[in-house]
Amino acid sequence: MIGRQTGRPLSTVLAHRFHRLAWRPALVATVAALLAILMGGELSEDRSMWAVISTFVVFLGTTSYQGTRARVIKRIAGTLSGAAASVLLITVCGHQAWILVAAMALSVFGWAYYILHAYARGVFFVTMLVGLVYGQLGVAIVPLAELRIEEVCAGCLVSLAAALLLMPSTTARAGAVLARE
Repeated sequence: MIGRQTGRPLSTVLAHRFHRLAWRPALVATVAALLAILMGGELSEDRSMWAVISTFVVFLGTTSYQGTRARVIKRIAGTLSGAAASVLLITVCGHQAWILVAAMALSVFGWAYYILHAYARGVFFVTMLVGLVYGQLGVAIVPLAELRIEEVCAGCLVSLAAALLLMPSTTARAGAVLARE
C-alpha cells in the first residue's frame, strides 16, 4: 500500500525509510555511552555518571560530526566556566547560606532559560548548580570540580571519537542532497 501511494516500488520506499530512521544516532550514542562508562569508571566509581550523561546530552539533536563537535566545545566551555564559578562562590560565600540558595535559584532559572537556545550558557548554570549543591552539603569543592571537568571531558572525547567514526559529515550530507536534486 505504501508503494502504491507514492508510485515507487515498495522495496525502494522501505529502504528509504530504513535509511531515515534514527538507528545511526542511537547506535553512535550507545557506543559512546558504553565507552564513557569504562572511562568514567576509571576516573571515579562514584561520579562516572557525568561521563555517560555527557555522551547523551552531546548527541541530543546532532546528526553530523560537525554538529557533535560544536556541542562538545560548548559542553566543555560551559562545564569549565560553571565549575570555576561554583568553586569561587563556595570559597567566598561558603558560610552564607542565603547567598548560595539565591545562586542556586539563579542557576536553575539560567539553566532552564538557556539550555535550548544557548547550550554553553545552559551547561554553565547546571554545572554551577551541581557545584553549589555539593558544596553546600560539605563536599570538598575543588576536587569535586576537577573530577566533574575530567568526567565531562572524558564523555565528550568519547562522543567526538564515536561521531568522527560513525556519523556523516555535513559536507557529505550536502553532497547527497545535491546529487538527489
